[in-house]
Amino acid sequence: MFFASFDVDGTLVDTRAAVKSAYAAIGIDMPNAAWGSPWRAWLPGLCGNDVEKAQLLHKAKTKRYLKALKENPPTLLSPAHVAMGMISDGLCDVVFVSGADMDAVFLILGDMMGVTLEHHVIGYGMTPDQKGSLLRGIRTLHGGEGVYVDDDYARGEIAAQHGGVRLVHYTGQDEDRLMEEIWTA
Repeated sequence: MFFASFDVDGTLVDTRAAVKSAYAAIGIDMPNAAWGSPWRAWLPGLCGNDVEKAQLLHKAKTKRYLKALKENPPTLLSPAHVAMGMISDGLCDVVFVSGADMDAVFLILGDMMGVTLEHHVIGYGMTPDQKGSLLRGIRTLHGGEGVYVDDDYARGEIAAQHGGVRLVHYTGQDEDRLMEEIWTA
């Protein structure tokens, strides 16, 4: 059976400005190269390798970030509409995997998109390799093919290759074009 999997931040909603702003509010200039990576992969290095300090800063950022998302929700991008349509039409199983924290993923999927979370495998706080391992497991359970939709080509390619699925690189395509790429990739 076919399944479609989606990254969350940057793919379903554009959260880059909100994330960078929340980090800036606590005195951290988030490097562009860190986008799409869990905080554990880059923030401790900015804190003299002090993981406890990095964790405290990350918690402070997350509090500000979640508040910003609730007060000013970002616009849903076309992959969000495609995923919601696939779910409502029962076209295939839809899965969400993300490098973002659980609270942010659940806020975006549940509150902003109205996705009933218990019916979808959701991975959060994951590196591209971890996303790939999760996707490989899902592909094995389904016994079929799948695609992974991500706005970050390099990280998406790693996840797709490790998962044995096809990558659909989201670069701003409208819903019709994205659906075509998902079904024919």
